[in-house]
Amino acid sequence: MRSITLFFCCVALLGCGDDSSPVDAGTDTDTIDGGVDGGTDTGPPPTAVCDTDELETLVGVMGETQSVTVDTSAVTTRPLDLGTACGNAEAARPAPSIAIQYTVPGTGGVAVEVSTVNDGTDAMFNTLIQLRTGACTMIPSNEEIFPFTCFDNSAGGTDARSEGVITVEGGSTLFIIVSGYADSPGGFDSEGTAQVDITARPNTAPTITMGDGLHFGADSLLRASGTDPDGDVVSLFTVFLDAGGDLVDVNGNGAADDLFLFDFDEDLEGMTDWSGSALVRGIDIADEATSAVIQAYDSGGAISPMITIDFAPGTIAGVGEACAEADTLCTSPLECEADVCVVPPEIQTLCDGATELTFAENTASVTGAITSGDGSLTGSCTATPGKEVLYQVSIPADGTYDVLASTDVAASAETDTVLYARSSCVEDRSELTCNDDIEPPDNLRSEIELMDLEADSVVFLAVEQYNGVESGTAPFGLDVRLRPVLPMGADCDMAGVMNRCAGAACAAGVCP
Repeated sequence: MRSITLFFCCVALLGCGDDSSPVDAGTDTDTIDGGVDGGTDTGPPPTAVCDTDELETLVGVMGETQSVTVDTSAVTTRPLDLGTACGNAEAARPAPSIAIQYTVPGTGGVAVEVSTVNDGTDAMFNTLIQLRTGACTMIPSNEEIFPFTCFDNSAGGTDARSEGVITVEGGSTLFIIVSGYADSPGGFDSEGTAQVDITARPNTAPTITMGDGLHFGADSLLRASGTDPDGDVVSLFTVFLDAGGDLVDVNGNGAADDLFLFDFDEDLEGMTDWSGSALVRGIDIADEATSAVIQAYDSGGAISPMITIDFAPGTIAGVGEACAEADTLCTSPLECEADVCVVPPEIQTLCDGATELTFAENTASVTGAITSGDGSLTGSCTATPGKEVLYQVSIPADGTYDVLASTDVAASAETDTVLYARSSCVEDRSELTCNDDIEPPDNLRSEIELMDLEADSVVFLAVEQYNGVESGTAPFGLDVRLRPVLPMGADCDMAGVMNRCAGAACAAGVCP
C-alpha cells in the first residue's frame, strides 16, 4: 500500500519557541522534570543538555558512517523541550535527552542521515531523534514544514528505534538531539543506550518543471516532472486549494489545515530527468479543490521550489469500460489492462469466495474470525487496512426488503468491528453504507441498515477489525435480518420490526 502522510498544519510536524527559560514556574528540586507545578524553579535550567561541557561533538566526514554511543538513562540534567509535536505530548515530562554537536562536512547541500536502527541500540529503547539547524536550545520553528526535524520510529514504522535525514549546508553545525518517546507503551523503554550512526553525502534539491492534477470523486491523481542531479526524488508534498486560494479541509475536521506527502507510484531512483505520478485513493476533494501546490521531496530530505498546478475532474471507469485516455481512471481496485478496466485476480477470488447467507424466517446468524494480515477491500468510515470476511445477501424475488445487520452480539467478544456493505463486491465506489462504532467508546461493535433493496438484487457485507488484526485472530458474530417493505393495504407490524410500510408508518395494523 502506498505511503500517504497527513499533516495537520505545521504543528503536527514541528514545535515552536525556544529553550531559553525553564518550562514551568514551580518548585523543581528533582533533576529531570518537564512538569508544571506552582512555586519557584530551583532545578537545573533546561539548557543544561546544550552546555558546552555536556555536548558530544563530532566533525563529519563525507561519505563515511560515523558512530557515537550515548546512554540517556545516565543523564542527570533536565531534558530539552522538544516542542508540542515531537514525541508524546500527553506525557507529564519529556524523556532524558543528549545533544550531539555535528559539524557538517563539505560545501553546498549535504544530506545527513541519522539512525539508531543498529545492533548498538537496545531494541526495546523507543528512541526519538530531533535535528536542529540553529542553536542547540532552539526548538525548530513551525513557520515552515520542511525540512522534517522530528523522527520517531524507523522508515515504515516497523521498529521503535528511529532514523531520519535532513539536507543542510556543508560547513554548518547540526545539533542531533537523541531522546526517547516519553511514557512509551507496549513495554518499550523511554531511555537507554543508543548507537547513533551518522552519514553525510552531497545532495542537491530537485526541481519541478511541470505538473497537473485530476480528481475522480474520492480518488486523485497528481502528475509531475522535473530534474534532480542526484536522481533520488521519492515524494510529492501537496496542499489542495479551493477557488479562493485557501486550503481545503480534506479530513473534515472543520479546519483547513491538511498537508500531504505522497509517494510516487514509480521508482524514480537514478532518474536525473524524472516524471512520476501519485494515485491517491480515498481523498474526496472533487467538490472543492481547483488547484494544488506541489513540491518534490528527495530521499535526502531536500525539497524543490513550489509550483501551482490546476486540478480538473477526470472520468471514472468501471468493469469492462475503456481506460485508455489520460483523464480516465479505473475505479478502485480495478486495473487498466489493454485499455480496459479489469478486476484484479486476487479481488475476484476474494469476492467469489463470499459466503452466501441462508435465511430462516428472514433471519441469519453467523460467527467467524478475522485473521491478521493486509486486506484487499476498504470501508469508507474508518481505517480498514486488515483482512475482511465477506458475506453475500440475495434479496428475495417476491418484493422489496430492508437489510439490517449487526455485530452487536456475544460472539463478537471485545473485537472492535467495522461493517460495510456494497452492491458490487469488486468496486469500492459501490459502497452503500459503512459503520465503525455503534456508540463510542462504550460500544465498539457495528450495525448498518439498508433501505428499499429491490427484488433479486445482491448485497455484499464485509466485516473487519478496526485497523486490522496484528496477530492471531479476532472473533465476531453477525446477525442479519431481512425486513419486508409492504405496499398500501397490507397487514403490518405496528412496531416496524417484522416489516414496515413503504409509504408511511403502519396505522392500526394496515399500511396506509
